[in-house]
Amino acid sequence: KGVISSASWPQYNEVALKRDEIEIVIQVNGKTRDKISVSSSITDEELKKMTGELQSVKKWIEGKTIRKIIVVPGRLVNVVAG
Repeated sequence: KGVISSASWPQYNEVALKRDEIEIVIQVNGKTRDKISVSSSITDEELKKMTGELQSVKKWIEGKTIRKIIVVPGRLVNVVAG
């Protein structure tokens, strides 16, 4: 009832927007090598450890020195090796 321009914006439920699992992109030297599904409450340290154990990462860093592991929370992990 009434004019649409005077209607209020719809409300949203923040709890409904939270996910239990998220997909994380795994990169080696900036190139996507894998994607994994993890709990949304995972810590950066757990994510780094899990990344180092992946076969898809091991084959790309074999014989190289890991210089840095960059974690962008909720999005990706990039292993810089050279």
